[in-house]
Amino acid sequence: MCCYQPLVENKLNDNNVDFLIKKGKLFWEQRTDDKALKKADHFISLAKNIRPLDFELSILLSKIKYNIAKNIEVDQELKDSLYLEGARFSRDAVLNHIMIKSLLDESNLDSSSKILKTIAKAPKEVVPGLFWWAENLSHYLIEQPVMKRLNHRELLEVLMNRVLALDPG
Repeated sequence: MCCYQPLVENKLNDNNVDFLIKKGKLFWEQRTDDKALKKADHFISLAKNIRPLDFELSILLSKIKYNIAKNIEVDQELKDSLYLEGARFSRDAVLNHIMIKSLLDESNLDSSSKILKTIAKAPKEVVPGLFWWAENLSHYLIEQPVMKRLNHRELLEVLMNRVLALDPG
């Protein structure tokens, strides 16, 4: 009897995550309502904690953080924090994507050069992640000192060039 318990727990866990995702997406569809957007953040964050490597969840959470920062939050420090958090979710989703990992493994450059070269060859499947990484990061950088913005210029250029190359519409 005990041998089957992990399977039952996994199934229950999957059902719980599916419920959280369903609720989060329902509230995301109502994102013009500030309370619904915050509820979407809550449910999708919970699901993301259970499935930390889920690409789609990460991108959705990145979009949610962006929308909260852009449309609800008034404190600039909190806005910056939300934009940065959204950028990190997208960055991690892209860099942990199986197609990107294989490209990263092929390269023998140093880490920042490797990442830039890999992004420049990124497949179409990661375009949403690239877009939301750039979108959140650019909004975060708007309020940062010039040197910090300049340090991220090449990354943003490569991100947006790849997005436009793969999905010009």
